[in-house]
Amino acid sequence: MTGLKHWQMGLCVVWAMALCLGCKNTPPPEPPEVSEAPSASAVASAEASDVSVTETSPVQSPRVYPKDLEFGGDLDIIVIQGRKALTLTNRTTRTYENIELWVNQRYAAHVGHIDIGTGTTVALESLINRYGESYPVPGFLRPDRSFPALLVEIVDLEQSKRFRLHVRSKP
Repeated sequence: MTGLKHWQMGLCVVWAMALCLGCKNTPPPEPPEVSEAPSASAVASAEASDVSVTETSPVQSPRVYPKDLEFGGDLDIIVIQGRKALTLTNRTTRTYENIELWVNQRYAAHVGHIDIGTGTTVALESLINRYGESYPVPGFLRPDRSFPALLVEIVDLEQSKRFRLHVRSKP
């Protein structure tokens, strides 16, 4: 042994065992509670970046992705992800109201309506996961926080169906 005496080695073993056994009985941390209203930082950041925010709010309670709902097919709604918001262009003949928008089967927000032909904008920070964490948005000091929206779906609460949307890169 290089430099450690027997009593020092025994002390290290006892300390390591106490550390491991102490961690075993610690309960896992509980997820943070989700507030009912959109966070002030989400609204402030959207206003600061000239993003017109539609009536969006986090899902009322922490929810798990509704994979058991019937799949209704693909809709002709184009989704383009910007730096701070998603822009949805509805090319269908129907206005969608009272829906949940799901991104990557993890983050959700309640959207009041998606009108025909208009560019509905949803702030990325209004998307909340089941643990109450908002969607990662890049910032001045954290440009690496960018997270691509690969799968975007809406859940029509009236029909109890989920629909996949077309995601495109920014032109």
